[in-house]
This record gives sequence, C-alpha cells and structure tokens, in this order.
Amino acid sequence: MDEDLDRLRGQDDGREPLLVPRRDHTANNRLAWIGLFVLVAVVVGALWWWAPRTSKSPAEAIGRVPTEEVVERPVPQVQGLGVGEPDPNLPPLGNLDGYVRPLLAVLSSRPELAALLASDGLVRRFAVSVDAIARGDSPAGQVRAVAPRAPFKVQQRGDELTIDPASYARYDGLVILVEDMPTPQLARLYGRLKPRLEEAYAELGAGGTFDDAMTRAIRHLLATPLPPPNAQMQQARGINYAYNDERYEGLSAAQRQLLRLGPDRARRVQERLRAFGIALGIPADQLRSRS
Repeated sequence: MDEDLDRLRGQDDGREPLLVPRRDHTANNRLAWIGLFVLVAVVVGALWWWAPRTSKSPAEAIGRVPTEEVVERPVPQVQGLGVGEPDPNLPPLGNLDGYVRPLLAVLSSRPELAALLASDGLVRRFAVSVDAIARGDSPAGQVRAVAPRAPFKVQQRGDELTIDPASYARYDGLVILVEDMPTPQLARLYGRLKPRLEEAYAELGAGGTFDDAMTRAIRHLLATPLPPPNAQMQQARGINYAYNDERYEGLSAAQRQLLRLGPDRARRVQERLRAFGIALGIPADQLRSRS
C-alpha cells in the first residue's frame, strides 16, 4: 500500500519531474490510480468539450458563452475509439499546452483542476499515465500536483487495524471532479485530439496503439475487487501498511491506489470509467466491473 500519491506528500520542490520518452520499469515510473481518472477524465477527458476550431474564443467554442446560432451537423466517426474527427489545426505536441489550458480552465473551478493545469506536457503526461496503468503501475510521478497533503491514517480497535475513513476523504475533491466530467463530450474531444495522443504514446516505445492502451487501462481498473470498509490491515515496512487479505494486497499498484479511495468512492469512479469507456466505443460486455 506504499506505492501511491502519499509518497509524494511533502516532496514538492516547485519543479515537475522531467518527462523522458522511453519505457522505464523502475519503481519511480509506478504511477498512481489518480492519474488515470483525473488525467483520463480531466486532463484529456475534459478536453472533449471542445467544438470544431473556429475564430471563436475557447469559451464560445465549448458552449459556455451563448452564440447567436447553433447548427447541428452530422459528426463523422474517427477510426478506433472516440467520436468525431481529428482537429486538422492541432498544434505540434510540444506546443499543445497553450491550446488545451484555456479549454480546460473554463470547465471547473475545482482547485484540483487548476493544480493539474499548472503542469507542463499535459498530453504527454496523460499518455505516460495511461501506459503505466495499462501495465498495472501507478502514475504518481505525473500527477504530483494533486498528491494528498494529509497523511494516510489507520485506526486500531483492540487487535483490529483498519483504514481511518478520514484517509478516504482526502480524495473527495478528485472524485467530485471526475463525476462532473460529461462522458459524451469527453469521447468527442478524444477523437479530436487523437493524432497527438497517438504521437505521445508512440514516444514511449511501448508498441501498439493508444486506443489499445486506453482499453487495457480502463478494463484493468474495472477488474479491481473492492474490499469492505473494515478490511483488516497490518503494519508493513516502516510506516507502511498492507491488507491482511492477499486478494487485495496482491493487486497491482494501480489497483491498490484505487482501493485507497475507499469502497464507496472507488465504486463511483468505476461507474464513471465504465461510462467513459462505452462513450469511447469500447463494447459494454468488455467493461464489466468486479465490484
């Protein structure tokens, strides 16, 4: 249970870790669950609000500012996952932050979103996070900005050691942000950003397509079994704790980070993940949850 965002608490020196476009199988590349849903549903996901690029301001383009006329037109499908067609005017990958930040900023006033937008290389970080979770690792290195500030706590009653509910509450803001994201618009933006998503993923040298990695990542988290709220814990190395039940402790680093949300919050996130996957075009029968 020690390979998660908690390890980044108090380590913020004002600098973001440098992204290196290569595969890294060390513990430092184990990224946290929060990366997938916050970066999937927020950093990349929220981008799907964007309408076809025009001379309008970003706020007008996503429908936040009333316009005189709205004309509905058929939207052609992209190949693979996503809805709509790629934006032909996408900036180069290295210049994409300035393009997406204004579109993301108008979606929510949540401080978690503002913290994420302060990072550089947003689409690259998203690709790294998805790739890591697809392999069972956790993306803490890419989402340091939203690491919980309060410490992880347990509570003891007699010989029983369980997770303190206050530890689950540390993630409330992120879960609320995830639930606010509209899946149809997210799927549309995925289609519009598709060339840059594939480009960022190709830099990692992982092979295959970003669509494949996204599908594996979503299915991996949906396959996470959720323990009861009073699941028994035990002291592990140093100040770390582990589940007594190997069914949970034996899960991947990404899945164990999902468990840190607590069963109720994790279930809510799984529901949003499933809805997002279906909106992208993943068959519903491939997105069954074990919870």
